[in-house]
Amino acid sequence: MAIATAINFGTSSRSSSAISIASGASIVVFTDGNLVDLEHIYAERSYDGGSNYRPVPDAIVCDNDKQEGRIYGPITTLRLTISDTAAARTVYTDS
Repeated sequence: MAIATAINFGTSSRSSSAISIASGASIVVFTDGNLVDLEHIYAERSYDGGSNYRPVPDAIVCDNDKQEGRIYGPITTLRLTISDTAAARTVYTDS
């Protein structure tokens, strides 16, 4: 059984390091508490190994209405960014 991996903690906007998702695989993204108001987690993929990014389809992975989201591979270089949050939040990924 897989254990969730913490990728982020705090209240200011911040991004994960590069995440890879193999073809046929997926990850679930969620936080340790509910996001509120305009707080959200945004997903982007790199087309050049991590120098530049563009949004994935359905780029808002989590927000105050959707507390977890799934991203499907293949994605060689993925970055998750969480907006500023009122309370300190940890972002997790799980397969």
